[in-house]
Amino acid sequence: MKITFALAALVASIATTQAAKGTVRTAGDPLRVHSAPSTTSSVVGSLKNGAVVEIDCTATGTKVTGKYGTSTVWDHVPGGYVSDTYVYTGKDGAVAPPCKGAPKPPKPPVGGGCQAAGIKNP
Repeated sequence: MKITFALAALVASIATTQAAKGTVRTAGDPLRVHSAPSTTSSVVGSLKNGAVVEIDCTATGTKVTGKYGTSTVWDHVPGGYVSDTYVYTGKDGAVAPPCKGAPKPPKPPVGGGCQAAGIKNP
C-alpha cells in the first residue's frame, strides 16, 4: 500500500515538471504571442485557432478573460507567451512547471482613469 502511494506521488511530481500540449481555442482570430506574460508587452507572433502548441513552462502575468475563463496564468510556447485562457489543456491552471527567469509583466500606468484623460468625475 505504501509503495503504491509513493509511486503515485512520484508520477504526479514528474508530470508537473514536464512540458505539456495544448490547443489554441479562440473565436476564430489568431492568438497573439507576446514577448512577456502581459497584454502590454510586444507582440512577437501569432498562432492560428486550432494550433497544437507545446507548453514548456508557465508564468504569472496580466489577468486575461478568454474562452476558458479569467486567469493570470500565461503559457510559454515556442517564441513567447500566450494567455492560458485561450489554450485548451484539459485542466484548469498551470499544466507545466513555472518558468525560471520569466520576464516580469510591465507595471500598469500610474494615475489612469478619468483624471489621466482630463475628464472630471461627475
